[in-house]
Amino acid sequence: MKRTKIAIIAALVFMGAAFCLDIPPSELLMKFFRQRLKWEGEIEAEMLCCTIANGDTTILVDSCTIDLEDFESNTQFSEYSPFALKTCDLLLPITLAKTEFDSIAINKTRTRVCGIMCWKMKLYFDEKRWDAYISGDNLFRVMKIERNRCGKAESDDTWSFLEISKDRDFPVKIERVVDFGWGDSTAVLISRRELRNPRLKKSILSEP
Repeated sequence: MKRTKIAIIAALVFMGAAFCLDIPPSELLMKFFRQRLKWEGEIEAEMLCCTIANGDTTILVDSCTIDLEDFESNTQFSEYSPFALKTCDLLLPITLAKTEFDSIAINKTRTRVCGIMCWKMKLYFDEKRWDAYISGDNLFRVMKIERNRCGKAESDDTWSFLEISKDRDFPVKIERVVDFGWGDSTAVLISRRELRNPRLKKSILSEP
């Protein structure tokens, strides 16, 4: 298992400066994508939930402990508003990293995210597409994931990440924007769920 990680790192070293210009193999990016989002154990944090609908803003904040092996059952704040995102929505990238995709494509040019040049990896599965932005500055990191409206999708979702442990990235914020039918008109609904000051509690890293 450790040999796989060492082989990946060695591949980066041999690529050297040329990697900054050449499109990396999709297999290499995918290995890093899966590894950097591989988690187990528990996370402690301050959970913030915010909805902006029909001109009204609701914000709730509370401390929480998230079991990364059973986060589907965590519904904190989900009952205060029908528009509130759930913890499973926030942590969907962790599930996504375990998915066998129908196809993968990488843009020929890089995109800047938070001042860092990133490769845009397009992931296709079950007639849906996710865009994962992986930093291309000789240190792969998952910077952002987007799920854009297409087909039957009714929202634009964006996940932001934070490196809260060496070689691991964690989804700390999701924002969803929806065009919502409100009476005879259409309103824009914005819903966010965010972790503040996330910290590892126990048994937090899956082995490669």
